Amino acid sequence: DPRACWPSWTQPPNGAGKPSDAGGSTVLSATAHDLVLVSGATGAGKTTLATAVGAVIGYRVVNAGDLLNARLLAAGVIVGDRSEIGPRFLQRYDQDDYVETLLKGSREKTILDGVRLAVGNLRLRDAYPSLLHVHRLPRGGLPADPYEDDLRQLQAMADVVVPWCERREDLARFEAALADQLA
Repeated sequence: DPRACWPSWTQPPNGAGKPSDAGGSTVLSATAHDLVLVSGATGAGKTTLATAVGAVIGYRVVNAGDLLNARLLAAGVIVGDRSEIGPRFLQRYDQDDYVETLLKGSREKTILDGVRLAVGNLRLRDAYPSLLHVHRLPRGGLPADPYEDDLRQLQAMADVVVPWCERREDLARFEAALADQLA
């Protein structure tokens, strides 16, 4: 059933979305979203989703890990493996620094890809009241992850939860619908 791959929409605090109707279609209000935040576990397809939607709507895509890594590099810390960027960043800096780094890399008409701490969502929503938070679920459930608790919180906070799609055309349909609503 293709609808098994269709995202569930929740009513966000700012009223920017509507839940799915009985037929499985989804809509957003015409509210402009200055910032789209994409969260999810490693390998869930966050970057694939963010890149596809960004290309259609003309939003720039910024990866949270790249922002954190740039700050680490500026401090002389070299991280060899991408999976170590977040843990190394939080060894050196605190959560306020994490949020500050994300805020500096964000601006209007941006998709911020790869937010993995719940505090990032909360503070970015304060800065961007029209923020749309999209959470991407991984294939086969949540893998072992150092941010497992935060990922569960992020899923609960999300305006849109996008399940794993086995068929590329199912994800493409969602990407197109989201891009249409944001354009």
